[in-house]
Amino acid sequence: MDFILDKKISVSELKEKINAFPKVDCFDEQEKECDACSGYGDVDFEFSHNGKDYESNQDCPVCDGSGVFNTVSKQPNGKKELDYNKFFGIGNSVFNVLRIEELLQVAETLKSDEITLVNQTQANKASLFKIKEVEVLLMPTICNDLSNVVQNVA
Repeated sequence: MDFILDKKISVSELKEKINAFPKVDCFDEQEKECDACSGYGDVDFEFSHNGKDYESNQDCPVCDGSGVFNTVSKQPNGKKELDYNKFFGIGNSVFNVLRIEELLQVAETLKSDEITLVNQTQANKASLFKIKEVEVLLMPTICNDLSNVVQNVA
């Protein structure tokens, strides 16, 4: 992609915006063995038809063959995480906050103080960022409700 923009984004500003991003409660997950298949993930079926007996071994219909269930506690565990149902706007595009975290990870790995937006032609099209000599292409997300865009830069 051509470099048609030169919008500098400060890594510290992006970190501040991430820190101010809405957070949600975390819940503990526990893995419980399926009591229908005793954790094996498959069950034996037996049936008779016209005087003939049939047997079949298939995935357990209760746990879908996994052998376990994941249960989520009803009480929060006191930890918080970013609300991944909210979005981050950069220029004319909207991104999942996870993509912004990944962009920050690249900047931190390269020990860069800034990220440059070098190409962004239209909303919902790929945006090209440059961090030092590394080019990062990010796909935006489709956001039908702009009230879910809670942070903006550039």
